[in-house]
Amino acid sequence: MHHQSLSQQQQRPDGRFESAYVAGNSTAARPSWEGHLRLSLLTCPVTLWAATSEAETVRFNRINPETNNRISMVTVNAGTREEVERGDLVKGFQVAKNEYVLFTKEELDLVETESTKILDIEKFMLRSSIDRLYLDTPYHPVPSGKAGVEALAVIREAMRKQQMVAIGRLVLSQRERLCTIEVEEDALQMTTLRTEAEMRRSLTQDRRRKAKTVARPGQGDQSPRRRAGR
Repeated sequence: MHHQSLSQQQQRPDGRFESAYVAGNSTAARPSWEGHLRLSLLTCPVTLWAATSEAETVRFNRINPETNNRISMVTVNAGTREEVERGDLVKGFQVAKNEYVLFTKEELDLVETESTKILDIEKFMLRSSIDRLYLDTPYHPVPSGKAGVEALAVIREAMRKQQMVAIGRLVLSQRERLCTIEVEEDALQMTTLRTEAEMRRSLTQDRRRKAKTVARPGQGDQSPRRRAGR
C-alpha cells in the first residue's frame, strides 16, 4: 500500500481550494466523503481523500490457457448446484447451521445508519494514550472553497494549541466510525479507528491491558475537562 503525502493547499482556476496531493494524482477520481468538520460552534466544509493507494498493487486474472480467455464466475446454489441469477439473491444472517434470517434490500435500507455528513470532534486525548492497534485507514481532510480554508485554519490552530489528538465521529460507507484527527504540518490527517471487537491481541498484550485497567482504572483520561479540574 502506497502512502500519499499531503502538501500545502493550492487554489484551482475555478476558485476551489484543494491539496496538491489531490491535484497531482490522476488516480484520485473523487473524494471518499464530503461534509462538514465541526468543533463546538465552528464548522468547516471538507472532503476526505484517501491517504493511501493500492494502484501499484500487482493483480492477476484467471485465464483459460487453452483459449487465452478470462473465465467468468458463476453463482451456484450450494445445495442444488443449479445456477442462480445474481439479481434474485438477498442477504442473510446465519443463526444456526444451514439456518438464515433473510433480509430484503428494503428492510436493510430501513435500518441503514443515517449519514449526517458531519465529522464531529468530541474530545481530545494524548497521542500516547491511543493503542496503535486501533489505527485503521488514514485520510486527508481537505477544505472546500475559500471559506473552508479559513475555517479549517482556525480549527487546526485550536488543535495545535491543545497539543493533543482530537477524537471524532462520522458515518463513512454507511457505518459509524470513530477517528483520530491530528495536525500534520499545515494540514490535518484523519485516521479511522477499529473497534475492540476487531482486535486480536496476543495473550501477553491482553494480560497487560487487563492488569493496567485493574491497577489504574482512571489513568489515560487526559481530556481537557479533566485537566482543567485538577
